[in-house]
Amino acid sequence: MSLLRSVPMVVVALTVLAACGTPESAAPPSSTAAKPTPAVHYSCDANAVTGRVFTSDRAPEQLFGVLIPELPGWQRTDVPRVGTSGLAIQRRDQLPADFHSPTAMITVNQLPPTATVQDAVDMMRRTAQATPGWQTREDSTINVCGQDGGRVTGVFPAPQVEWWEDHRLIVCECGGAIYPVSLVGRAKVPDLDSLGPDLATILDNVQIVP
Repeated sequence: MSLLRSVPMVVVALTVLAACGTPESAAPPSSTAAKPTPAVHYSCDANAVTGRVFTSDRAPEQLFGVLIPELPGWQRTDVPRVGTSGLAIQRRDQLPADFHSPTAMITVNQLPPTATVQDAVDMMRRTAQATPGWQTREDSTINVCGQDGGRVTGVFPAPQVEWWEDHRLIVCECGGAIYPVSLVGRAKVPDLDSLGPDLATILDNVQIVP
């Protein structure tokens, strides 16, 4: 999360806490104004979108994995992550002048267990609010395929443009422990209309598997 803030990119944040099950998501807003989030249906089936999925790296001792749909134009990439587990994908439709920053990016990180679901949600909220100039647009609870979690969205300033960021938290309860799985997303506010559909599709079909 915070380790990505220095890279201009599009990301979508979702911390997953599920019962070795699956997460939920929603489409990003198209402006900085606070808006009610429309009801979102979570399929809990990453394979249903295109028949192809990206699979998170998984340590041998981990009790679950994370799948997200593989959409046209998206590719796996090596991005700094928390620990050895997780996944990062990006789109590079339009390379910027520096040839380093992707057009869009989504990261997944499986994090160490927490004591309670609320602890994980609070961690997500603190991570978002730690961004310099952060302004919260939404702070709500969510339910992803029967699993409780939280969502925080907001905007923050950067040179010449304002950025939008979406943090989601779903709780993965496996083996008697609570594991946060973080999906993080960021986009320039002017790009939300063009990038939002892909980001929403990927988030709406995130899946936790044994």
